[in-house]
Amino acid sequence: YISSLKVVRNILALDPHFEEANYYHGKLRFGSLHFEEAYQILSSYKGDRDVSWMQESCLRFRGDSGQWQAEITWREILQLKQDLSKVSSKELQGLRRHISISLAKNLPMNEHIEFARASMESRNPGDFTFDIQQKKHGYSLSLKGNKAAPFDEIHNMKLAELDLSYTDIKDLYLLRGMSLRNLNIAHTPINSLKFLNTTDLVDLNIKGTKIHSLESIDACPLERLTLNSDIKKLKVLNSLKHLKALVIPRGVYDLQAIKSLIPKV
Repeated sequence: YISSLKVVRNILALDPHFEEANYYHGKLRFGSLHFEEAYQILSSYKGDRDVSWMQESCLRFRGDSGQWQAEITWREILQLKQDLSKVSSKELQGLRRHISISLAKNLPMNEHIEFARASMESRNPGDFTFDIQQKKHGYSLSLKGNKAAPFDEIHNMKLAELDLSYTDIKDLYLLRGMSLRNLNIAHTPINSLKFLNTTDLVDLNIKGTKIHSLESIDACPLERLTLNSDIKKLKVLNSLKHLKALVIPRGVYDLQAIKSLIPKV
């Protein structure tokens, strides 16, 4: 969204009357929770797209006196997201996700937790797991078994441990920039470790996934690794200098070959 906003503003600097750019300018500011600015931009929009649903959403944050709210609570944004889910517009694609991320960036941890729990539970009203604990190295969150992906609400949450096992998450995009120590993605549809920040990662479980390459974790300080059955090249294990424990599926890999790569494990 930040890079898109720069592009749109550059276009408008060249042609202030390019209505398609004005539309996206307003939508981007709306998704970033800058409702006063978004409303002003959308009110001057003269194109063919329907912007009334965004204008109406903006106005909920303007009081009777005409003053715009200085602070927006997580409950208000949650209600906005739920109301937008009733809007039948293709223009909503990606917008609710960005609203979640924009809000979470500015919330203290306790409110971020409440927002994430309430937002995800609204999409997963049955048996829902949101088990969060504060441990020695930081917060530990388990979403095990939930079917409410992509879990955007936890993006930028200051977590040390995260359990996404048995969920329906398809990739690790939401974890970009997050410094996790422990990550469990066992038995998920994930097939790549792309986007995973491995700077602090010491425990990784990929059992039951379709991940076939470990190359992205070759410089990782991993101490414990639980493998699946699909890794094509095991040489990367030799570069995991801190590895203390390796859990492998029975009868899949050549145990002697693994021991030659990591003789001390």
